[in-house]
Amino acid sequence: VWRAAAAIELGICDVVLCAIPARYLTPTSEKKPKPLIDAVYFGASSNQFGSPQAEFEIPYGNLGQNGPYGQVAQRYASVYGYDERAMAKIVVDQRVNANHTDGAIWKDKPLTIEDVLSSPMIADPLHMLEIVMPCLGGAAVVVASSDVAARAKNRPVWIKGFGEQVPYKTPTYAEDLLQTPIAHAAETAFAMSGLTRAQMDMVSIYDCYTITVLL
Repeated sequence: VWRAAAAIELGICDVVLCAIPARYLTPTSEKKPKPLIDAVYFGASSNQFGSPQAEFEIPYGNLGQNGPYGQVAQRYASVYGYDERAMAKIVVDQRVNANHTDGAIWKDKPLTIEDVLSSPMIADPLHMLEIVMPCLGGAAVVVASSDVAARAKNRPVWIKGFGEQVPYKTPTYAEDLLQTPIAHAAETAFAMSGLTRAQMDMVSIYDCYTITVLL
């Protein structure tokens, strides 16, 4: 989104459609399943021969996201302690809106802390319901110049600042598993916008795992 905003600010274009699709993970047939590498094509080269992940992580079972996030949660528990009921409450709170959203996996399926804790353990200490749901879809946002936005039917959201931090490809290479890149990115965004955390009325946190929300 910030790259689109930068292109518009430079006069390269007036409107940019930022879209991200997803491909199906289901097999095309039982005899010829769709290769996983084809399904997760965003950053898929990480799993190809010759990449650090393929040589130093995958052979030891560090494949996918569940294991690494389980490691992060274990590290958090070692440093600060771990209240699994508090973690389960994050799941319950984060999915309240999904209970009332048409098309959502958890539509009309309220969760309780007990539901979360009784779900299977996937990557200790993370239970199944603490892990991102395997669903597919797409998302898009239109970024436009102020002139175009002023003519829009709906009230626009103005970009005041942004931040980005990509210090490593996977958590394996993090100097500190508990220091997430979002902290540095947030400081950049607040400095650019001239706003403070106290002035924020809404925050959207990606809740792929409970430990992600907590950090």
